[in-house]
Amino acid sequence: MVEGLAVAGTEGAVASLRQARPRQLVVTGTIASVDFFVFLLIAAAAVEFLLRPFAGKAGVNPCVFAMVPVWFAMPYSHVLYQSAERTIQRLRQIVSRGNLVTLMTRLSFAALANWTWCQPRDFLTGERK
Repeated sequence: MVEGLAVAGTEGAVASLRQARPRQLVVTGTIASVDFFVFLLIAAAAVEFLLRPFAGKAGVNPCVFAMVPVWFAMPYSHVLYQSAERTIQRLRQIVSRGNLVTLMTRLSFAALANWTWCQPRDFLTGERK
């Protein structure tokens, strides 16, 4: 066995092959986004019967009312889990990102609900819907 023999110009190619990582077919952010979509869809289906009376009073389709948090969570999880395979080292970091997605989703839904149903003109006129 002969070690140390190399064809001229192959040292750089071999070094780049050693450093090259296998190409990923699906980005981690996309996987996280789909995961959040599926699990929040299950959660929305589970609490839809509780939200139905509230959505009826607000004049909103109950399915749309239950799906809005899911639509908020998808882009948040996609952004927060982007390049996660390189940056996340511990389980604690995964959980904190998941909690941040949940917090941002709930805050966004609360802001949307306030903007939609709690208009200042409703308070000034004293009318109730």
